[in-house]
Amino acid sequence: MSHLPNKVVNRREHIRVRVELDFCVTNVRRPDTPEAETEKICFRTKSLDISAGGICFGQKNVLQVGDIVEMRTKNSLTHSMCLRCDSAYFMSTEIELQPMEGVVVWATDSIAGVKFSNLSLRNENIINKIVWENHLKDVRNSKKKPSIF
Repeated sequence: MSHLPNKVVNRREHIRVRVELDFCVTNVRRPDTPEAETEKICFRTKSLDISAGGICFGQKNVLQVGDIVEMRTKNSLTHSMCLRCDSAYFMSTEIELQPMEGVVVWATDSIAGVKFSNLSLRNENIINKIVWENHLKDVRNSKKKPSIF
């Protein structure tokens, strides 16, 4: 029996789908930095893909591996800096999630991958519904329709 090299093994535990959702992201804590000394960073972004285990979204070189972040959809913005933010007004996602926390597991200067921590049952159900609906749509669209002569 042959084993695939580690670089080709799919490490994902969950189905991931491409979907754009608007989020406000705030870094809650940097590793090895006291919370009082953590600079609060807030930015609006769109997800690139999502699964029940995590999310990938755009960023502008502000997040580092190990950062603990909070992600909120428009319905759950309560931080004063988010409520004063002009770009929050333009958030368009109709999906209503409770605030979610996660850890940045990889980051480049333009995107970041975050693993969810303590995802609420409500959020897990909503995300699973989004994933399955989009996955089924992708599967249906990938099947070639028979040609009729």
